[in-house]
Amino acid sequence: MLQKLPQELLDIIIGQISFDDVKSLSLVSKQLHSATLQIIWRSVFVYVDLRFTTKRGSRGCPHSRRLQASLDFEESDESIADEQAPFGRFMERLRHLQWRGLNTDNLEALSSALENNKGHLETLEINLVHWKSLRQALGYENDNQRVNEMRARDYIEKVVFGLNKYSPGLVFPSMHTLVLERVALTGTLAHSLDFKVLRSLTIRLCPQWYDFIKAINQLKIHPKLKRLEIQEAWPRPEGISVLEHDPILLLLESIEGLEELYIGQSGEGYSRTPWEYAEWSGSTLKRYVNHTRLWEESIGWTDASNSWYGYDHVEEYKLDHLEFIGLSCEQFDLEWVFPPYETKDCLKVVHVRQSTRFEDDGYSWAIRRQHVITTARTIPIDGPVDLPRDCLVPQFYRFVQWAFGEEGIQSLQYILYGDFSRGESCDRTNLLFCRDDIDEDRVQDFRIIRETAAGPEWDYVKREYGSAMSCCPLDPLFEVPNR
Repeated sequence: MLQKLPQELLDIIIGQISFDDVKSLSLVSKQLHSATLQIIWRSVFVYVDLRFTTKRGSRGCPHSRRLQASLDFEESDESIADEQAPFGRFMERLRHLQWRGLNTDNLEALSSALENNKGHLETLEINLVHWKSLRQALGYENDNQRVNEMRARDYIEKVVFGLNKYSPGLVFPSMHTLVLERVALTGTLAHSLDFKVLRSLTIRLCPQWYDFIKAINQLKIHPKLKRLEIQEAWPRPEGISVLEHDPILLLLESIEGLEELYIGQSGEGYSRTPWEYAEWSGSTLKRYVNHTRLWEESIGWTDASNSWYGYDHVEEYKLDHLEFIGLSCEQFDLEWVFPPYETKDCLKVVHVRQSTRFEDDGYSWAIRRQHVITTARTIPIDGPVDLPRDCLVPQFYRFVQWAFGEEGIQSLQYILYGDFSRGESCDRTNLLFCRDDIDEDRVQDFRIIRETAAGPEWDYVKREYGSAMSCCPLDPLFEVPNR
């Protein structure tokens, strides 16, 4: 009789019975199976942006936007929903876990995932997006307040990571990549990692980040990191002097064989430590980014290059082993830093970074922003990808022309301008300058390609240098509404 009812009436009946009865009903006939399928699968949740492994432990997901499961083709919809298999098995065999934009409803799930996979987890990325909002949702007004004798960062340490500050020990023995953004840190986390295994460490705008770095230094080990990214949270911890106790130096002095160093500095003073390290690190360091922002009461945040203060000659920095350099600086700094590369054959990419403060004000010392936007709008989709030279400020144009010219940097292939910190978005004022050796009648030695035009040049640069281009983002992943 039920098989003859219209779907609308079936939905009403199915909505009044238990889930077990729905599963039993779905086995009666193909028609009833189809009618109940949506309700049965409503109990199964599949989350993207997690990397899963197959039953045999091999990696079954090539990238984070696709879920590839190894299913038993003979398993029915009912058994999958009933046993939560194979999804339950996947949650115990994770190798790579990436979780962005957590709220209080997700913390328990994340904690369970870490607990079930801590022994074999290789890659972990956690981005809280807005720590203050999450802290407030947990019942804390500030970082020092205690609720049930526990501070907010201790809550993250104990409840989420499952760590015990009274008996710290190795918890993640297989982890080789750790990315933490806007996560309140403690020194206990440093004890949970094996720095002989860890190869990539990223700390972005994390409250109490200094305690974590200091704990690493107190371990008295020599980490084998290949990639290090530290973006300082502001304000600095009380009692930490920029000149006397540069926190970044604590970690840099102990690392052996570092190949990529990305530093985002914030504060009221300059620090030469990263540049000094970049010089005496030897030939191992290949990619270096220094994005420095200074705070001045009268104007707020400004970009600044902290490279040269206290030095009479830039030649004192022997950075002739770098293939990628990213700087937040203005024209006069570019004219000082790059002439030594005229006789070198290593430097391939230069990235000129600019903070959103300038972009919000519509100001740029390098490009005519409004002209770039207007010109890009007038070019048809299938039109030329190059922009004219009058989109550049004359001083910056002369620098680019020199860099790609016969008297410039012969090894240089690309100059990047703009903010590439969020790969999810594309900015109309992000530009790529590349060497032009094809057009013999050219009036300049380079092409100007806008990011919105895409093309093989952009594909190559993002594929090869995307990690360096996107480091130290200033803007959050998304805006959190005020409560």
